[in-house]
Amino acid sequence: MKERILVKGFSTERDGLRIRGWMFTPKKSDGRKLKPVIISHGFMANHKMCKSYAKIFARWGYAAFIFDFCGGCVVGKSEGKTTCMTVLTETDDLHSVVRYVQSLDFVESSELILMGLSQGGFVSALLASRLQEQVKKLILFYPALCLNDDAKRGQMVMAKFDPENLPDVIQCGPMKLGKCYVEAVINMDIMEEISSYRGPVCIIHGDSDNLVRLEYSEKAIAAYRKNGDEKSVLKKQLFVLNGAGHVFNKIGDYHAMNIVEQFLNGMCEILEIDVKIKSRTETKENGIRLETTLFKGEAKGPFFSGKIQAGAQDVQQWKGRNPLSLCSNYVIKGPDSSGQRRMLSVSNFSCDGVNWARTIKTDSPVLRELGVEKYCQMVMEYRDCGPLVRLFTMREENH
Repeated sequence: MKERILVKGFSTERDGLRIRGWMFTPKKSDGRKLKPVIISHGFMANHKMCKSYAKIFARWGYAAFIFDFCGGCVVGKSEGKTTCMTVLTETDDLHSVVRYVQSLDFVESSELILMGLSQGGFVSALLASRLQEQVKKLILFYPALCLNDDAKRGQMVMAKFDPENLPDVIQCGPMKLGKCYVEAVINMDIMEEISSYRGPVCIIHGDSDNLVRLEYSEKAIAAYRKNGDEKSVLKKQLFVLNGAGHVFNKIGDYHAMNIVEQFLNGMCEILEIDVKIKSRTETKENGIRLETTLFKGEAKGPFFSGKIQAGAQDVQQWKGRNPLSLCSNYVIKGPDSSGQRRMLSVSNFSCDGVNWARTIKTDSPVLRELGVEKYCQMVMEYRDCGPLVRLFTMREENH
């Protein structure tokens, strides 16, 4: 079955250098303007790093744009020398792509979304701080906010050098860098540079990232929130993927894009429920398989924390590979942000494993004000020990 996506090349310029890219759009848009998403690739990579994400956005009804940075790829389609590339030239490249996208009559330019991976995340964050209201939302996957520290210690990815005596050309694996690459970031206060952006921010980072440590995204989200209002905890969010490294694998991408979908729909995470499986039993009768799972766990979030109470269970009925019913029920008790001990009751039911009937009840005025009983959505991150359940509600401005 052919995908219902159109792919078309585009080009623009920055300082006389040709930037080449590709746009992904749904074949049918019913004449409506499309929200644009511009995705920036990481260091030494190219547009192919972003292709799978562009397809997903197009399926969701967005116009997605990917491109090669000038001099930013080992193998790329855009012009420019690698020895002239810096995060600042890449920021200018991205700005040129933004201006091109904003000129298109089929996109809703006021709804611009920037998404960046690794160094492309750093670049997207820099440009968002420059453009402010022109960027509606910002999505960063494992952003390379470590470059200032790396430059000061004289080791950036595969490149090693004396930061006090920079050579004109620095060998970085298969790529040659100019000393300008280091000079652009070595005295930069990265958190100060990016944190002035006021719009919604979604950062997704793996806890097993050995190239860009998680602490950099933790510092970034703290900086974003510091410069925001009291509701910034709902607009600026960091999601940590269990076991994920630098550049997500297919499972990591699946979990990350589930989070991105909620973020784009105006939802914010208010609770993480860490489920631990206690026991599993399975019985069969008349061709029906009954699976019962007992579990425990803890919940934590800025507005409510607590423990799953005894009696929590997941009951599933299957006929072959077809689900007949999937049902999960549990109660969490603990203090909300007012300091009062409260209760959160969760009930999920599905006949097909795709469509769910969900009921959430609480006696917490704090959680009710956040809309958990009306606007709740859940995303599950599957793990061997039991799933991590992310509870989302709608941001106040979208109620």
